[in-house]
Amino acid sequence: MALGLSRLGSLIQYIPYPVILGFTAGIGVVIALLQLPDFLGLAGVELGDSTLNNLMLIGRALPSISPAEISVGL
Repeated sequence: MALGLSRLGSLIQYIPYPVILGFTAGIGVVIALLQLPDFLGLAGVELGDSTLNNLMLIGRALPSISPAEISVGL
């Protein structure tokens, strides 16, 4: 907001497109991974800060998938 209010938002053109694309794609993957346990209705999954650890926790909890919660999510 500060860049927009000070009319410095045009500085974004100097950041390479692959950097912006990679950043937004990475954020999208993290958000999707954090929402996956709720979407699948997985019981007892306490996600932390490590993405790989979170992925393993979700994998271990897959036997507790709730079809009812998946249908609501869809």
